[in-house]
Amino acid sequence: EIGVVIAYYNLIGGGKGNFDHKSNLENCNVEPCQLGSTFIFRNCVFSKVLVGAIDVYRGGNDESTTGPCFIMDHCTFNEVGNVELCSVVRLTGVQFSSITNCIFYNSGRSGRTVKYEDYGWTKNKISYCNNFIAGRIESFYNNVKGKSMLAYDPVFENSAANDFRLKSHSPLRKKANDGKDMGAIYQNGQLKL
Repeated sequence: EIGVVIAYYNLIGGGKGNFDHKSNLENCNVEPCQLGSTFIFRNCVFSKVLVGAIDVYRGGNDESTTGPCFIMDHCTFNEVGNVELCSVVRLTGVQFSSITNCIFYNSGRSGRTVKYEDYGWTKNKISYCNNFIAGRIESFYNNVKGKSMLAYDPVFENSAANDFRLKSHSPLRKKANDGKDMGAIYQNGQLKL
């Protein structure tokens, strides 16, 4: 069985609620949690979201009932999930995840930036990310943190105007694992990979 790939590129999200994957996928007549399904978020910005921005859930107790895969790269989170015990990104039952080159700024302060509810055999990693004025990264087995986890003020161009480009003196310039800036990538003022 080939799983479903759900990909979001150059997405800008904000407002009171979270990005509701299940209802979005139901609108597309896609089963969101088939074994082998993959969620991909690349070059996305989430700003001023009261609750968590991303919540992927798959129930079950073994490899045949858990899944999917989750990949997030070059995303920026600003003022997201700052209500008590909230998680900016919550991944439940995900078998494989890779979170890289992301900025979590002023997000998850009263809870978690990323919360994994995972089994010991899963392969989940967060690396080359910046977590500043933000909640903790949590996993039951405490084994998800990889290389180059930073905690610097990102120094955005103008976050009040939703301009999350990094200023020339930002400590996150050229710090991503691909040699680019951390966070969302802009070209000519627009989100662009």
